[in-house]
Amino acid sequence: MARPIPVLTSFPGIEEWRQSLKQTVKTVATPKVPWNFAVANKQGGNYLTWQLVEGADGYIVEISTTGDFSTGVDAKQLPGNENISYFDTVPTSGGAAPPIRYYRVRATAGTVNQPQSVQGIATGVISSTAIAPNDNVTTSTTTRDITTTDGTQAKTGIGDYRNILPRD
Repeated sequence: MARPIPVLTSFPGIEEWRQSLKQTVKTVATPKVPWNFAVANKQGGNYLTWQLVEGADGYIVEISTTGDFSTGVDAKQLPGNENISYFDTVPTSGGAAPPIRYYRVRATAGTVNQPQSVQGIATGVISSTAIAPNDNVTTSTTTRDITTTDGTQAKTGIGDYRNILPRD
């Protein structure tokens, strides 16, 4: 009479090891371009907003003093997928009008061990001049990214790029 072959149904710690290995060797898809990117000038700074990018683990806001981002670039890393706005305080001297700033945003993705290690394509560039802190006459205006298209999105991630109604 033949004996049945033993079947192992459980290995202590195997599930934790499998999850750890999965996070370590996981390949990360390039995240999509943030959409509905908008900048509103406010007193003392500019308020940036965009739609959440599915699968992103954060965003990078790039701020420049030149429209081509060749010099004076400051990159602000925002961890977390839900972090979809940023207020850029624009310094002024003696109540003078703040300088013009240029903005773009890109989504990031990564693994548990290397968060935000993959950067997606940036949105179109939006320029904005903040309202001076002592200016009580100028009203806020919002500028939207109209250069990011379905074609831009097709080069990243999956899904469709669509503008939706503003969230203001």
